[in-house]
Amino acid sequence: LAAMTLHATVDTPEPWIMAWSAFLLAALIAGQPAGTTGRTGRLHLLWLPLGLILVAAGLAGFLAGQNYERGIAAAEAGDWTGAAAAFDRTSDRFFYRDSAALLAAGLAHGTLAAGDPDHLPPAIERFEALIAREPGWPGNHANLAWLYRQAGRPQAALAAMTRAVEIAPESAIFRLNLALLAEEQGAGQSAAAWSALHALPAAWHGAPLWEGYPEATASRPPEPVGDVVHLAIWDALAAGDAAAANRLLDQLPTGEPWPLGRGLAALLAGDLETARETIDLARSTTGSLESFLWQNWLRLADAPAAEQRRWSFDQLTTHSIFTVGGAGTDIYPFDLLSRHGLPVDLLPGLICFSSNDALDRSLAVLQAWHAGRGTPDRVGWIAELRAGTDGRGLARCTGRPSPPS
Repeated sequence: LAAMTLHATVDTPEPWIMAWSAFLLAALIAGQPAGTTGRTGRLHLLWLPLGLILVAAGLAGFLAGQNYERGIAAAEAGDWTGAAAAFDRTSDRFFYRDSAALLAAGLAHGTLAAGDPDHLPPAIERFEALIAREPGWPGNHANLAWLYRQAGRPQAALAAMTRAVEIAPESAIFRLNLALLAEEQGAGQSAAAWSALHALPAAWHGAPLWEGYPEATASRPPEPVGDVVHLAIWDALAAGDAAAANRLLDQLPTGEPWPLGRGLAALLAGDLETARETIDLARSTTGSLESFLWQNWLRLADAPAAEQRRWSFDQLTTHSIFTVGGAGTDIYPFDLLSRHGLPVDLLPGLICFSSNDALDRSLAVLQAWHAGRGTPDRVGWIAELRAGTDGRGLARCTGRPSPPS
């Protein structure tokens, strides 16, 4: 009871707290009488110091938790200066190094460091301390890498990003940033880093940047045999050929109706009502991001072009190491540290692809549909999205949550 109570008050599985609580509990149990004639010895006096410890721990945990929640609210409101101050107070009032507080403070100071180098030392210190406690979480290494880069420590940056890739080799974000760091430093492994990135299924293989790396593009793995028909359907849809898409859809196995493909074919054929119904079915049965996007693109079909662009960029330029829209709640701080997370999980120095293969296919179909209905002006933002901020299909990782709900 003592162990669980103390654990709950500070909300952390700190080994020394649990060990001390267990010792006190064992001492109390040992001091209890064997019969009902009354207490023996003086160990029962431990109830008083134990109560004081619980009250002190509860008060400290409450005050620290209040500052933590203030920091989360400030960050969600865009006040990163206030957030950093609140998270620093959180760390000061905890009587141990709380991992969630360290992460939040590191992200807040790291975000501010993009415009104010005075925040670099505290950001680096927080992430170094966090990695000492949580060495297996790759996002901490990746964020620290870009802080090192900004601080003028290129070798340390490359080493930290390499570690992130070693922990999460299938992450396109980490491999992309490793390739950029290696290229920036003229390191010998730059070509190998680009090739390893292109070989990932999660990379955006249609990004303009690959035109500058012909040797890397040969490393893309062949498409799985089961996906060949689906890719052919996407090609037909992107060409605006609903009849060809339907013929290919008929070749799919009976148990694989693919409602999104049927809905898009109906859309290109001009049957908007069937398209809406079928895409809604796809959304309810698969919950895919593509079906969510199409629901809203149809909803905004006749809205001003600026509104469609604003909504689309808000959804599609959100990057996270937990996949698009994954930051915020169901993430590392919440799942592993029992605390609500910040609205970011990546520092703004990290670079992401501005699109991906699956999204790009939907964008091509959207472009074909608007061209067919005589409203190509409504999707001018697609070229902007594909080009990214540097013309190579790259953009800064915002890390902002935008869950498809």
